[in-house]
Amino acid sequence: MDIIRFNSLLNALGIEYMKRDLIAQYSGNRTESTLDLKKTELRDLVADLQNQQKEQNQTSSAPIKSMRNKIFHYCHLMLWYKEGSTVLDYDRINEFCIKSGNSHKPLNEYAGEDLTKLVWQFEQVYRTYKSKKI
Repeated sequence: MDIIRFNSLLNALGIEYMKRDLIAQYSGNRTESTLDLKKTELRDLVADLQNQQKEQNQTSSAPIKSMRNKIFHYCHLMLWYKEGSTVLDYDRINEFCIKSGNSHKPLNEYAGEDLTKLVWQFEQVYRTYKSKKI
């Protein structure tokens, strides 16, 4: 039942493309399949997604989701993956947001003008990355 709830939350949040990344993150990179998740891992993941859904329902989620997806896009382009995988390193992303972001807080706490500025910052970091790569 939790797998069905997990998949429905992914669809509701519009983050189906992150399924394998989330599973890997919650399993400590042990698996990318829901079938191999431990019950406690799946319950924690579902609980976190339910909390995220509640947050999205409280705010205007479409622009926020779009801006976060832009940030994830830049992170993919810069290969901000966990070592030895193609799973985004969310710890690294949050570390950047806390250390270098304009409001010095984790990504999911950004909204409005602060999030717009953060997207701009990631774009600038990507431009620097791209210019060094050439």
